[in-house]
Amino acid sequence: MTFLCLFPLLLGAVPNMMLLLSSFLPRPFRAVVNLYGTGLAAMTLSSAMRGIFEIAGTGSDLQAVLMIAGIIFLITGVLVYILQSVLHNKRTGQSAA
Repeated sequence: MTFLCLFPLLLGAVPNMMLLLSSFLPRPFRAVVNLYGTGLAAMTLSSAMRGIFEIAGTGSDLQAVLMIAGIIFLITGVLVYILQSVLHNKRTGQSAA
């Protein structure tokens, strides 16, 4: 539970603020939001489970699997968003800066 609040803050609030405040970044597709949000939720839940297991004095491999799955979902969401941005810039004729 050490970094439980850090995942949603740094990986959730900061990127959303960047998207809201920037005028040149395209809005993400719903699939991108779902992939990224699922990864973030899985990482947060994995962190909470790890804290609970540490308090209980036990462990589980499922916590590590959930963290890996969350990271994969998060990276997939970022990669799909980058692909979306490149295609959007190519379609509108803007250069990627």
